[in-house]
Amino acid sequence: MVRILVTDDHSLLRSGLRLLLDREDDLQVVGEATTAEEALERNRQGGVDLVLLDIEMPGMGGLAGAERLRTEHPDLGILVLSMHGEADDVRRAFAAGASGYVLKTAADEQLVQAVRAVAAGERYLHPAL
Repeated sequence: MVRILVTDDHSLLRSGLRLLLDREDDLQVVGEATTAEEALERNRQGGVDLVLLDIEMPGMGGLAGAERLRTEHPDLGILVLSMHGEADDVRRAFAAGASGYVLKTAADEQLVQAVRAVAAGERYLHPAL
C-alpha cells in the first residue's frame, strides 16, 4: 500500500485527488496539507511514502518544500503537480528533489501511473512534456 500526502492550496482539488487515489486498491491518501510547511510537519509524523506536491502555493512554495522534504527524508517519493509545463519549471522541480512531474491536465490514469512509478523509485515525466 502506497501512503500518500496530498498537498495543494485548493480544497476542491485535494478532495478530487483523494477520491481518485483512494479508489485504487494499492493507494491510500493518509493526509492533506494546504502548504509546503504543513506537508513538512505532517510528514515528520511518519506514515507517508509519497508526497503529491503542488508547485505553486502560499508560503515557501512547492519547490522549496520539495527541497526540504528531500533533505529531511531522502527516500520519500515526491511527485510535483503543476499547471505549468515549461522546461525550466520541470528542471527546477527535479533539481529540488522531485522524482516526478505531472501536469494538472493529466488524465486520471496518468496521475495514477505517475504515483505508482514514483512510489516504485522511478522517475516520471508527464508524456506531454
